[in-house]
Amino acid sequence: MSGDQNWRPGPSVGGSTDRSTGGGNNESEEWSVVIDQNAESGHQIFSEEEVKQLDSLAKALVEEPKAGPKIQKVPFMLRDNTNFNKYFKPKVVSVGPYHYEDTNLQISKPIKLKLAAMFIKENGVNKETLYLHIKKQIKNLRDCYDNEAKDYPDHKLAWIFLVDGCAILQFIFFSAEEKYEELRKLRIKTDHVAFGHLDLFLLDNQLPYQLLQLIMRYTSKEEVFLKSIHKFIFNYIKAPGQT
Repeated sequence: MSGDQNWRPGPSVGGSTDRSTGGGNNESEEWSVVIDQNAESGHQIFSEEEVKQLDSLAKALVEEPKAGPKIQKVPFMLRDNTNFNKYFKPKVVSVGPYHYEDTNLQISKPIKLKLAAMFIKENGVNKETLYLHIKKQIKNLRDCYDNEAKDYPDHKLAWIFLVDGCAILQFIFFSAEEKYEELRKLRIKTDHVAFGHLDLFLLDNQLPYQLLQLIMRYTSKEEVFLKSIHKFIFNYIKAPGQT
């Protein structure tokens, strides 16, 4: 018998068994089967963790909802190769959460703060209202990134988006319109401007476009900023001599 069944003498369950011994004496012994009740209810003999593990087998083949496009990080195999750092790692400006804590890019924080302050001032943006609106949309904005963005609490990620978003729009506007004198007034060095252009086109140094749209709607110059974005990108990708 299996380990889940215990035999013991007792009242007959469903009949009896006659057994004969030598000498012709018939002795009737009655046996009953005691079933371990736990064997009939599987979950009662498993811990909560074991139940979850077993249930995961039933869920393993269930299709997950398709995720939308995300701002990807550079593949690990490339990031782990120091020879490739110069091709994908920002040199001056961190944009968004992926490189925010990079100690080599802390110089960009006061630069971004100045640009963001100028954007807010020149466009009459209510910074408190804009910040609250970004916080309201923080889940959707966070989902534009890989898992590393989940390490930031809502208020910190909203602050990153507020400063970086306003700063990038102001920088792009000045660059597209070639108002470099305005950048010099903010004491932003020429080499920082040059590397800043390059940093904004790196794979994992990006902001969600819907964030920029949200911020632009708080100004009276949404079309102006849209045109400056298109011009900024075109100036970067156009062939030499192309106008």
